[in-house]
Amino acid sequence: MTAHSSSDFSSRPPSSIPQSVEYSVVAKNLSKTYGASGNNVRVLNNLDVAFPQGQFTAIMGASGSGKSTLLHVLSTLDTADEDTKTSIMIDGNELYGKKDAELSRFRSEKIGFIFQAFNLIPTLTAEQNIELPAGLSGQSVDTLWKNQLIRSLGLSERLAHKPAELSGGQQQRVAICRALLTRPAVVFADEPTGNLDTHSSREVLELLREASQKYGQTILMVTHDPQAASYADCVVLMKDGALVNQVDNPTRESVLDALTELGEEQ
Repeated sequence: MTAHSSSDFSSRPPSSIPQSVEYSVVAKNLSKTYGASGNNVRVLNNLDVAFPQGQFTAIMGASGSGKSTLLHVLSTLDTADEDTKTSIMIDGNELYGKKDAELSRFRSEKIGFIFQAFNLIPTLTAEQNIELPAGLSGQSVDTLWKNQLIRSLGLSERLAHKPAELSGGQQQRVAICRALLTRPAVVFADEPTGNLDTHSSREVLELLREASQKYGQTILMVTHDPQAASYADCVVLMKDGALVNQVDNPTRESVLDALTELGEEQ
């Protein structure tokens, strides 16, 4: 899998970002401002971004840099500022300006989510939690694909267990299986290892990397951890609401160096 150059994340004119099936996520002129007029804070600042299909990308930056806001706006969990030039496309579908009902339906069909909190229903079994979003959206479950995921994630012996009977790592595996079940165009992961110990974190990150490399899954992951980021194909760094640097084929050391350099810039 080829990591694309940092030019994909520069402040180029919106029309210059490639509109290609090779890109799962393309956004243009993306801004997000919080607060009332006269007392507002712009968290995202006219971003143009393009994330390649099948790539595992980690998004990093200091607290307040805009990384989680970018994830939430791209995934339509939050709304971008109103602007006639803004565009958010996932899997070739324009989402900016769509009504809530349309966005909800699109998320259920095309987007997978993995959060720091596992967000499992405590009264349901692991298998029921895995199938829940598909059932709520009226989608049929591909049994062969579900069984393949369950085997790959090592959950075959845990399907009848409820979340309280599973370790943190096992609960996050259930969440990953749930996120991948509908073969989404993109999986958005927000600090997916934040509540896990070192061993469970490594297992989850290896599973995410396998999902990208083996199944061609596009993954955007926000993390503060350089070790976690090293599992990605590339790392993009944010500062003051802008994407300012990219590390291809990252290692823990190269990510730390990039973060240090970012912190030294004034």
